[in-house]
Parts: sequence; C-alpha cells; structure tokens
Amino acid sequence: PLSATQVGVYHPFIMLYLIRGTLGNLLSMIQDNYLVGDAH
Repeated sequence: PLSATQVGVYHPFIMLYLIRGTLGNLLSMIQDNYLVGDAH
C-alpha cells in the first residue's frame, strides 16, 4: 500500500492524467461528431 506522503506526491499527477484522458475522450467525440456532420 502507498504511504500518505506518496499519495500526496502522486495525487496531482494522477488527477492530471485522469483529466487529460477525459478531455481527450471528449475532444475525440467532438471531432467525430463534426466529421460525421461534415460528411453528411
């Protein structure tokens, strides 16, 4: 198990990783919607 200090150090990086992944998924979804809209 991680110690409290390790969690404190890595927590911001984990949050950034999760946020980046979520934003990446949203951006890809938006791009797919625009591409599909342009195709039609």
